[in-house]
Amino acid sequence: MLSRRALRVKAMQTLYAHSQSSDTKVSSLVQQLLQSIDEAYRLYLYNTWVMTKVAQYAQEDKERRSKKHLRTDADKNVDTRIAAHPIITHISENVTLQAAFKNAKVMPFLEKDMIKDLYKAWIRQKAYTKYTQTEKHTEKENQAVLKNYCRNVINSHEGFQAHLEDHFFNFFDDYTMATTAMANNVANYKENVERSIFLNDPKDWNEKVTFAKNLVRKTVENDEELVELIKPQLKNWEIERITQVDIILLKLALCELLHFPTIPVKVTINEYIDISKIYSTPKSKDFINGILDKLMKKLKEEGKIVKTGRGLVGF
Repeated sequence: MLSRRALRVKAMQTLYAHSQSSDTKVSSLVQQLLQSIDEAYRLYLYNTWVMTKVAQYAQEDKERRSKKHLRTDADKNVDTRIAAHPIITHISENVTLQAAFKNAKVMPFLEKDMIKDLYKAWIRQKAYTKYTQTEKHTEKENQAVLKNYCRNVINSHEGFQAHLEDHFFNFFDDYTMATTAMANNVANYKENVERSIFLNDPKDWNEKVTFAKNLVRKTVENDEELVELIKPQLKNWEIERITQVDIILLKLALCELLHFPTIPVKVTINEYIDISKIYSTPKSKDFINGILDKLMKKLKEEGKIVKTGRGLVGF
């Protein structure tokens, strides 16, 4: 679920918090990182749980409208098939997934009115209308209507966005990751698979979580070496204008170049330039690009950048 980009951002945030703290233990930093990853997973679980409740509201909407004294054609023809959508049914009936929702304590947050508002926003979507006008649905059609919810409905609902911001402290950084993971899981869902693809338990992200932990650990452990490599490159830059975030991004990028042989050089440099565009100043991308380009050439000439396997691609 977590992309390498998201993990690099979390590593940056962890090291930034470290720079503002007196706690220098690497173990404490790694623990902070893991807590941040767990919080991202909670946001993902919550959004997945909410999606099922919004879909199931169709049945409640039908029952509510059936009790009206004067019913319109729209009241009489509420389509409730979204409530029985195969993926919604799978999520609702998967015991392990429901236990994950309960353990993450996501269920008490949402008020009934918010579910209703999200449902009303969804049924106004063209993708939803198209879904209700089709008698039998293919796998792609089932996927399309839920992907529409993940990518359009909750992204444009200001009330729900504010609600998430109130309950998830790292909402800004984790939200896109959570909704992208939901949409990807919808696209990759297969029936009759014993383990739910929607679980995405962080404990199963061994390779990616290990990457994040090692990135933080190696950057801290090699801090002096990284600083000494960066310092000579700063002579043409006004030191007081270099932000702490930029220095951290340089250290992380340099750490990857030196200590992560399977990650291509171009991937590392491009990733940190892109992160700087979002999390630092307008001029940071040029600063990061200029310093890393010089360091990459210098270290390559000295034979200090050694790449193996897929790390050779784009070297």
